[in-house]
Amino acid sequence: MLENKCNESDTQWEVKLMLFNSMVTQVLLYGVQVWEGTISLNAWNEFDNIQNMFLRRQLGVKSTTSYQVMLLETSVRPIE
Repeated sequence: MLENKCNESDTQWEVKLMLFNSMVTQVLLYGVQVWEGTISLNAWNEFDNIQNMFLRRQLGVKSTTSYQVMLLETSVRPIE
């Protein structure tokens, strides 16, 4: 549903970001207070990879574009 809504040409960036944050980020971080101390850096990187893929698809940038640059350009905070 999220991809379908985001692929609609008239959907604004703010709406796409709100949908991602409310539908994806919240699910990823469910229970983080309980397991935060035991999660590995590799697992946090996987969360960031999901956000990275979302930004890359929505911005239509090359795969060589830095994740950090996309975060800066969109004023989005990393999931971690």
